[in-house]
Amino acid sequence: MRSRVADAAPDLDQASGLVMFAHGLREAGADGVTAHRYLLASVWANTARMSAYLWDEGGFERVRAQYGGAHVRTWPLAGLQLDRAALSRADRLEVGVGPPQADTALSVLAGRARDAADKAMSSKDIHAAVRGVDPGTGATLSIDVRTARSRDPQGADYELLHLSVPDPQQR
Repeated sequence: MRSRVADAAPDLDQASGLVMFAHGLREAGADGVTAHRYLLASVWANTARMSAYLWDEGGFERVRAQYGGAHVRTWPLAGLQLDRAALSRADRLEVGVGPPQADTALSVLAGRARDAADKAMSSKDIHAAVRGVDPGTGATLSIDVRTARSRDPQGADYELLHLSVPDPQQR
């Protein structure tokens, strides 16, 4: 797994339209994990670039070929904060999904998500905070790229194997 990521992940370091692409790993036998778990979390500047990665030859199909399939969810972003100067220190990826909130207005959920991304960045250990809302269910997504494990994790904690954050001028 580590060698696959080391070989393939740098291809994304200059990907057009990419804001951030994180590769995370939870190893079997550590922290109660019974099987290896590999996570890809990406943020794209626009849906056309994301679609090109998903559908064009050499993008996500390479992941499917290497790992025999994958579960994919797409989330519209409501909040995104990056501290590019600190991202090189990150070694953890924390990902959580909140419960459905279908009875709460989407504008309220999006506002909370933006506020949560802003608040997360007040931690000296968090260098990127991504928040999304599933408009169909009202469930929320949180992704934090951080240094060190959270003392109170809000989601699953992964070792950060590789982080691609291309220059914004390339978008």
